[in-house]
Amino acid sequence: MKITPRSSRFVGLLAFAWVLFPFSSMAQPQFSVVEIEAPAGIDLNAGGINDLGQIAGSFRGTSSSVIGNRIFRPFVWLPEAAAGFPAGFHNLGALGEGRGTVTGLNGSLEMSGWGETTKFDQNGFQVSQGFRWQNGAFEIVGNIASGYSHSQALGINAAGEMVALERNVFGCLPMIWLPKPAYGFPAGLSALPPAAGFFEAAAVGINDQGQVVGYSTNACDTTSSHATLWLPEPAYGLPAGTHDLTPDIPVTGGFEAQKINNNGVVIGDFYGEFPVIIGAWRWSNGSLDILEPLVPDTNFVFPGGLNDHGAIVGSSGSRAVLWKEDEVYALDDLIPADSGWVLQAASDINNQGQIVGEGIFNGENATFRLDPLPMPDGFEPSDPGSLKPVLGTSLREGLR
Repeated sequence: MKITPRSSRFVGLLAFAWVLFPFSSMAQPQFSVVEIEAPAGIDLNAGGINDLGQIAGSFRGTSSSVIGNRIFRPFVWLPEAAAGFPAGFHNLGALGEGRGTVTGLNGSLEMSGWGETTKFDQNGFQVSQGFRWQNGAFEIVGNIASGYSHSQALGINAAGEMVALERNVFGCLPMIWLPKPAYGFPAGLSALPPAAGFFEAAAVGINDQGQVVGYSTNACDTTSSHATLWLPEPAYGLPAGTHDLTPDIPVTGGFEAQKINNNGVVIGDFYGEFPVIIGAWRWSNGSLDILEPLVPDTNFVFPGGLNDHGAIVGSSGSRAVLWKEDEVYALDDLIPADSGWVLQAASDINNQGQIVGEGIFNGENATFRLDPLPMPDGFEPSDPGSLKPVLGTSLREGLR
């Protein structure tokens, strides 16, 4: 495994029409900003955005007088009517009286997530259960393994296949949930094996090929964990099976893989020694590269999401950022200077180049969506040779 601070290797990009110059050479903003509005008294935590611009995550009331009562609950926000729901914010409800969130959504408005139920385990902790949400209803996922009292569905792909985590106070178990038989597994939940040398694992992300990422550990947390890739078929020069992506980790701590796109690019974070407490990384075709912070020696760098064109978003310190190829950009620098926004964290990016996250708008906490702006007609770059694809498909015909 090769580990470098800056990557010279990158997944081959698909041919697509919209191109951007290096951002430093552009005089005009690259994105417009849309506030994702919710009813008064509610704060949103946007976790994901699909290619239709639909956004999901968790919300909470800002006081005890409004729904949520400061407890996180799952929501979806629709830019236009879909699946029988009007445009706008929708409270998805709850499995019980406790917390809950959406962890992923696909283009069919199927969502993965978890919620706390009214039940309690043998140690007095409120039981959480994973769910798939579709057509206005929750479907419970999990708790099939003997002795495992908690479950969380942590990701979903275009086919409605999900990854899930089963756990109790003693251990955790990675799972894949299938709506119909696939990859040699029956429909329903099946366990995935941890990487060699580990007893436990967690499955966190899944792509449309059924390739799963997460981490293997002996302590059911990310301390001394190794990023793990599960392949149902040979890919990326690796055989089918379970693969440790970080067999020789360079720091004391742990590596966790979070998401994998449809070209096999994996992103995740690592926990290390001071001064790098939390950092971000990208894996592609056997090469693991540390993602640069916006400011050197920044202690907290988190990856949020990536698209199939290789663009990665997240946060560096208290600023929302975009990584593309070997560069990191502050998203604040790519929006109109008079927007009134301070962009603090980006949680996801779709294949249209739309980015969702949280920030401050005119002094108040708010959730944003960034929409890429088309190139103005007749614009000529100072260096035509610098043209290169950055975010994805052409938006000249307008956003959906």
